Amino acid sequence: MGRTHPGHRRRGGAILLAALLALSLLGGCTAEHTSRSPAAYDRKTIGRKSFGSESIAGFLRRTLPQGASGTVIAARGDRLVHCAGFGSADRAADRAAGIPAGCRTVYDVMSVTKQFTAAAVLKLQTMGRLDVDDPISRHLGPVPGDKKSITVEHLLTHTSGLPESLGDDYAPVSRDQLVRRALASKLGSAPGKEFHYSNTGYSLLAAIIEKTSGQGYEPFLARHLFAPAGMKHTGYVLPRWPRHRIAVEYDSRQHSNVLPAHARRQLFTPRVPIPGSADSAAYGWIIRTTPEEPLAWHDGGNGWSLAILTRSLRDGVLVYWVSNHAYRKGKWNFEDLAETLTEGVAERSRTGG
Repeated sequence: MGRTHPGHRRRGGAILLAALLALSLLGGCTAEHTSRSPAAYDRKTIGRKSFGSESIAGFLRRTLPQGASGTVIAARGDRLVHCAGFGSADRAADRAAGIPAGCRTVYDVMSVTKQFTAAAVLKLQTMGRLDVDDPISRHLGPVPGDKKSITVEHLLTHTSGLPESLGDDYAPVSRDQLVRRALASKLGSAPGKEFHYSNTGYSLLAAIIEKTSGQGYEPFLARHLFAPAGMKHTGYVLPRWPRHRIAVEYDSRQHSNVLPAHARRQLFTPRVPIPGSADSAAYGWIIRTTPEEPLAWHDGGNGWSLAILTRSLRDGVLVYWVSNHAYRKGKWNFEDLAETLTEGVAERSRTGG
């Protein structure tokens, strides 16, 4: 999907996801309601096209650049339509062709973590531990005067006014240090007034999850989201992945027991229009309404890798792809391929794969 906010979404959490299991948590999330930052689609309306009998595999063979690498997954409802890797997960491995990418390759999914954070917040709301309308001071303690009106929902929808980031994503920082820096930062706009994509806001949501639940962020997700969804190989440090399954980055079902129906509706409800786009911010998702169907999507990237997750809220078609070598100067840029790749896989999923 094209940029919703230039320069954003290059940063994001470093959660690692076993590619095949990306479907599990989202299997029951078809909405019941009546993200070159990097970016998945451009702003034009995506219309339905006829692709004849070409398979997803055939489409990918002629579309993916030679030398690139990653994994592509497509599903319709709870049925897996396609899952396959391309290129190498680790070219430097001690074998002639390196370690090939595949369905069991583990990737850093970057800002695609925001969907998990938003789902965790709604899980806590269903448990009676918080409300999205709570001021953040209820969970973080005293805050400066200019931030007293910031609510949990403002953080979820990138309307808190907090800055995009507070430094390098990979620099070690404690939770208390992060909270102090965030609360001391200068607001870019008054709370609730404007959309400004903010990794800082989602970091505060992680702190709120920890303080409210009494557990660490990852253990809470593992227990209340990943385990009920059968996602045994998703996390930051808890899963013990074999080294050969982890992708190296290169420069240039129905799970209603996870979230109840009303919380899933909240997750996918468009809330804040994103300036200069056809999109609206939801909780951890970007929602685009087209003449054919509403689409939920998000992306993540860090200058080496790029991941995109999109889901039709009409028929449940899901496409997830991730590349650990998304950019090569003068050769390819997956941001430029994103719309073609995502739309092509989605439409072929509808016609049988």
